[in-house]
Amino acid sequence: MLPFVAVEDRNFVDALRSSYRLTSGNWLMLGVLLLVVVGFAGVVGAVGGLISGLLLPPALGQLALAFIQSPASLFSLAVIAAAFDQLRGASDDGSGSTPAAETASTAV
Repeated sequence: MLPFVAVEDRNFVDALRSSYRLTSGNWLMLGVLLLVVVGFAGVVGAVGGLISGLLLPPALGQLALAFIQSPASLFSLAVIAAAFDQLRGASDDGSGSTPAAETASTAV
């Protein structure tokens, strides 16, 4: 739903409807993907928070945790964007390829 709001500037209800239609039939795989990505980010945050909390003063510990958690958050956003792009490409042409891949293959 978030890519619809961020990229296409849709309202909450419209984005939720579009997301429901786009993900229909892929919920199990998307759920597994979400659990893996959220689990990874959670483990990174927990371990980073534990280590920085034990070794550093509170203010520096929070700063260190922000630096540790930032790559995990960016990775999560990248996975969501890639999944959205793949689902969008599959729903547009039915072949499962993304528009960027089609452009690259026709440009060669």
